[in-house]
Amino acid sequence: MRINMEAYLLLNGWMDYLSLLWGAYLKDIRFPMGRAALASALGGGWAAAALMRLLPLQGPFAALLGFFLLCLITYGPRGACCYPAVMAGALFLSGFVDALLQLGFPPWACLWAAGGCALLMCVLRRTRGQGKGDMRLRIMLYGKAISLPALRDSGNLLRDGVTGLPVIVVSQKALGPLMPPHVQADDPSTLPKGWRLISVRTAAGEALLMCFRPDLLELTMDKRAQRTEAILAVSCFGERRALIPEGLRCFPWGRKADAWKNKEDAIHAGE
Repeated sequence: MRINMEAYLLLNGWMDYLSLLWGAYLKDIRFPMGRAALASALGGGWAAAALMRLLPLQGPFAALLGFFLLCLITYGPRGACCYPAVMAGALFLSGFVDALLQLGFPPWACLWAAGGCALLMCVLRRTRGQGKGDMRLRIMLYGKAISLPALRDSGNLLRDGVTGLPVIVVSQKALGPLMPPHVQADDPSTLPKGWRLISVRTAAGEALLMCFRPDLLELTMDKRAQRTEAILAVSCFGERRALIPEGLRCFPWGRKADAWKNKEDAIHAGE
């Protein structure tokens, strides 16, 4: 059987690259493209050496060891935890490409098909993972901290006129122990020292809300947390969840606006 070595190297290197990319999406971590390209080139050379029986190890064990080394090159210390996901992608893609080759497709068509398949799976994985976890807001003030469920509110377009920061609206009841004694959200005369009033416009008309800048704000989604900056406005309504504005686009995994696209667990202007 004649084998085009150039096509064999290119196909194996490309498959390695797609498997590493797939592993990154399955584990939801950053994909280092440069290290992945280097690892894929080495992987293609490893496959060629195995084909020509230049390696002391042959068979499935050599392939397993090779992919483990590729994971370490690409992801460093995290390579071990990424290894199962990368192997899952490699087994799926190799079976897919082998089937295409058996059907008589040329290698260049298999390259495109493998890339399209991996891209589709990554997109499906990313879409499926958006907005599925609970969103929570951790607030710290005066040495005390509470954690509240949070809800995206597309109708909340408030921004603080002093700092320019977006404004998160939270009910006085939800703030609970963070509220200073004898403070009533509907009574401006009880405004605590260091707080101020912000003018808001709602469906019921204009109103003044007490607002403050907390010592710490941490937004958690899908069990991943990141600190953010915002002003908190205190309202008298009975909502137990913090209303997160559109302007607050700070997410743990760096996919800024994408997480808002999911319509679940969200309220919008007019609802």
